[in-house]
Amino acid sequence: MTASNLINAPLGHDGVLATMRNCQLEELVGVNTLAPIVLTKYAVRAMIADGAGRIVNFASIIGFTGFSGLAAYAATKASTLGFTRSLAREVGRLGIP
Repeated sequence: MTASNLINAPLGHDGVLATMRNCQLEELVGVNTLAPIVLTKYAVRAMIADGAGRIVNFASIIGFTGFSGLAAYAATKASTLGFTRSLAREVGRLGIP
């Protein structure tokens, strides 16, 4: 598998934050926030060595707008948006937009 075809699938749990189990929150953050960051860390290393590459992260409109019953999910998607913008500034100058 090359760095150009790595995929991380997102996870969604809906429910009112006050009644969500901590394990659900940890799973959401682990899959939707931490996993893409760690995956990108290793993919970027290969892209830097190759001198080129592309990174595509999928977020959600919910990360911008929010939605009732999706507060935790919205937080993970908003973090993906911030991560992607910051990463573009970090590695874009290296030919990895």
